[in-house]
Amino acid sequence: MNSIIIEKNGCLKNKLIKQSDKLYILCNYRNDNSFQNLYNWNFKNYTYELYGKKNGRINFKNNYIFMNEIQEEYYGNLCIIKKDKDKNIMDLTIEEWNNFHMSTIKNNNVIMDEIELEKEKYISE
Repeated sequence: MNSIIIEKNGCLKNKLIKQSDKLYILCNYRNDNSFQNLYNWNFKNYTYELYGKKNGRINFKNNYIFMNEIQEEYYGNLCIIKKDKDKNIMDLTIEEWNNFHMSTIKNNNVIMDEIELEKEKYISE
């Protein structure tokens, strides 16, 4: 199955998964020290899981821009995998991830716009 590697420069590339418990190897780490599940998105019957490191040197900061809900900084290469409701790893393409990512950003912006409109309505009353 294909996963997505987010290189520290923000570029995406597909990479074949052989063992899910060795995801740190896909990200070119020598060991799994500090390598962890960083974030999960549930969408329809799937879960998109982000793996990587929260700590590192400033010159290894990952430059990928995530959707609004992620405010943390991550370091080095990151990995995204997709799982079905039974926790089986599914194929994930860059195109699918980009479509999901953009739709989530769009939905978050719509929700935030609606919240701002409600605030303005409340203040003006």
